[in-house]
Amino acid sequence: MHEFVGHLHCKLLFTCTFILLMKGAYANDRSSTVAVSPSGDIIAVVNNDSRSITIVEVPGLKIRTEIIVGRDPRHVAFNKKGDRIFVTNRRDDSLSIIDVTASSIEKTVELCDEPVGVLALESNHVFVSCQSAATVAVVDPDQGTVVDVVEVTTAPRGMAFDRLRNLIYVTHFLDGRISVIDPETLQILNTISTGADSSLVSGITISPDGSKAWIPHERSNVGNEALLFDTTVFPVVTAIDLDQQAQVLNARIHLDITDRPVNMPFDAVVTTKGALWVLNSGSNDLSVI
Repeated sequence: MHEFVGHLHCKLLFTCTFILLMKGAYANDRSSTVAVSPSGDIIAVVNNDSRSITIVEVPGLKIRTEIIVGRDPRHVAFNKKGDRIFVTNRRDDSLSIIDVTASSIEKTVELCDEPVGVLALESNHVFVSCQSAATVAVVDPDQGTVVDVVEVTTAPRGMAFDRLRNLIYVTHFLDGRISVIDPETLQILNTISTGADSSLVSGITISPDGSKAWIPHERSNVGNEALLFDTTVFPVVTAIDLDQQAQVLNARIHLDITDRPVNMPFDAVVTTKGALWVLNSGSNDLSVI
């Protein structure tokens, strides 16, 4: 199954797919441009160009409201009660905390440079990856303050929470590494490589059985002397064995071979039946594998 669609239509398709495939708490264990409430009755979608988020009611996919937030909103997450939404505003270096019932901004928290990823854990702490600051900020949403900061390597971006092992995984946009953080001690326990030539690593998703994480990204064969489009840059999805904390080389999916030509895989979800849905932002389409 594969189709070329416009950027907006692709986003809506991915949103609907996300609703159908990911429900409740599991849907909030990853940072994304789309979030599903714990009850599964509403979703929130960020709109970068209009500096807003849209709240949609799942029955009938009816738009409830659109809320203006900060400049260049990136990722969105619900808290575990479902009464708050957290939105990272990349250009404003801030986190918008939205009261779902009132459909309005409750408070705005000043953050480090270029926040992108956001995770809301059951501890009530909110973790935010700050891309330019190379840090992960820990926010107390009740106080509206940053209570701690974890220093990581360059350009942290996507985030996922591993419930089985109580770990946070943070992708690094430029070099493809994955930082493994203990959310209680705030220690970096490990750094996982997705390959020396990895880049444009944004999203990360954990399979429903908790055995693997899947990371869509590009591989850049910069050592190649014949710099041609089909021999230099490759769209792939790398698999990480979460027990071994290492990539599974023979499980890597080469999208240029598996699918017809696609470009810049950006995000992904995994169904309970084992299908991997990959959103390709460069070619404005979906790969279903």
